[in-house]
Amino acid sequence: MKTKLTTIIATLAGLACNAHSAIAQSPAVVNSNSPFAGTWEGKLNDLPVIGLKIDDAGGNINGTIVFYFQERPDTNSPWRVTAEYPVPLLAPRLDGKTLTFEALHHKCHECAELGPNAKFRVEVAAPDALCLWKLDDQQAGKEPGPVLKLIRQTGPAAAATVPANSPFTGTWTGKLNDHPGIDLTIDEPGGKIGGAVVFYVQERDDAGSLVRVTAEDPVPLLVPHVEAKTLTFEVQPPCHDCAEPGPNVKFRVEIAGPNEARLWKLDDQEADKDPGPGLKLTRRTS
Repeated sequence: MKTKLTTIIATLAGLACNAHSAIAQSPAVVNSNSPFAGTWEGKLNDLPVIGLKIDDAGGNINGTIVFYFQERPDTNSPWRVTAEYPVPLLAPRLDGKTLTFEALHHKCHECAELGPNAKFRVEVAAPDALCLWKLDDQQAGKEPGPVLKLIRQTGPAAAATVPANSPFTGTWTGKLNDHPGIDLTIDEPGGKIGGAVVFYVQERDDAGSLVRVTAEDPVPLLVPHVEAKTLTFEVQPPCHDCAEPGPNVKFRVEIAGPNEARLWKLDDQEADKDPGPGLKLTRRTS
């Protein structure tokens, strides 16, 4: 018997959030001005079901949500976590003590095909507690219903979510012609790479002068693979007028310094030729 990710939150009546309840936990060391920043965990069957890692740099929200897949062979056996799926937060929007965001959603547990993004709402319930709703399960004009309570993780458990010795974790920026060209956000929850890429479109007039720079919607990293200081991944590039998506584009990233990396588009390389210096990426440290 398997717990489907699409129905997990809708069945959490026993975990209803009480915004007035006291949470006896040590305060976490996070941005004191942000009620959302930190590492959060929600449980079902006394096991993790949702993990939420949120960074809030001056109101610029980004992070990762991890879906834990639970199953058991029969109704008399205990539940166990058999897989986890980290995906980046998409289109985050902050309004006071409410955060909304979207996440990639596959049509079924073993499907490669993506369906519409799943939408979520998070509200502050206490200094170390959040309430999470899956908005797709709500019906217009009705109460949102059961919610999942998320508890802020402190100490070693929270620190282990993003390894301090990971050379890739962070937000990286690459410029083309001294203007934004690419943003690469990488998380490594539990040692598993996740993240997203934002491509910038530079529009120029007939004379070659820059008219505007527009950011595309974030696209997730696909099939990431780490080997020492080299990360390879694929992305499904944005295409607004395509009848169907084209092939994935492959990239390679190599660490060049504490806050510097190099990125190559592997499709552009020819066998037995020097790939060149690649695009310089700089890790944001502010």
